[in-house]
Amino acid sequence: MRVALTGAGGRLGRALVTAMAASPALEAIPWSRPDYDLDDPLAAERLVDAERPDLVVHAAAWTDVDGCARDPILAQRRNGDAAAEMARACVVHGVNLVLISTNEVFDGARTDGVGYDRFDDPNPINPYGVGKLAGETAAWQAFAAEGAPKLAIVRTAWLFGPPGDDFPSKILAAAERADAAGEPLRVVADEIGSPTYAPDLAEALVALLEAGVPRAGYEINLKGTKAGFVTSGTLSPVLKKGIGMAYVIPGAKTPGTEIEVIIRKRAVRARVRKTPFYRRKLFEKTV
Repeated sequence: MRVALTGAGGRLGRALVTAMAASPALEAIPWSRPDYDLDDPLAAERLVDAERPDLVVHAAAWTDVDGCARDPILAQRRNGDAAAEMARACVVHGVNLVLISTNEVFDGARTDGVGYDRFDDPNPINPYGVGKLAGETAAWQAFAAEGAPKLAIVRTAWLFGPPGDDFPSKILAAAERADAAGEPLRVVADEIGSPTYAPDLAEALVALLEAGVPRAGYEINLKGTKAGFVTSGTLSPVLKKGIGMAYVIPGAKTPGTEIEVIIRKRAVRARVRKTPFYRRKLFEKTV
């Protein structure tokens, strides 16, 4: 399968290119700037028409949450409009689409200690989440036509990993500076997240693609050791086991089977099973 990948130079994009290179079933077609630019409204149609891949993984995004807050119009352009343009181009040319989205489509207001899933109502509270949800909605609308190709939406959270400059590396650098100054490490205490190691997510996505999705009624559940903040010296290896939330939302209205991808200690296994009746009913309420 020929898989085009936007944002191929980003954190997840690099991990996906590496993971797909190890799969005999997948051929990666990396798209990155200047050929694919989120600010270019014609880029999606131009590349999809020229390359005609079997599937596009749209991983490109403006993930600077603070930057999006300072410029919500640009955030909408890069995270909402660009995703809509990619979805429309894929529909026109009969290309399947996997759209990478985010936990930021939720407001984080729940207090029951339970993680969000695809049955929870989105309610973004910042321009980054608003833009990403707009991209999801536009993609759903584009793929709603009879006979359209298949759409999958994957929500993930708090990516970290190569090439660095991520939250764990920043915390470790801050800890070193604090230690050198003889001061305690000070960090924010009002944010809860589930860090996702980008190569782990890439391996799960490859397992999903190799299984022949997107098809009706597929969902990814990433399960495994939950990352936590521990004492200096053990932070990095513990975080590398961290698994974030990622869900594939079915691209059809009649769910029948789903694939569960389980990651433990960096090993990936997948199994296909029938969608339970109660989940079919829940899904019907979301479309």
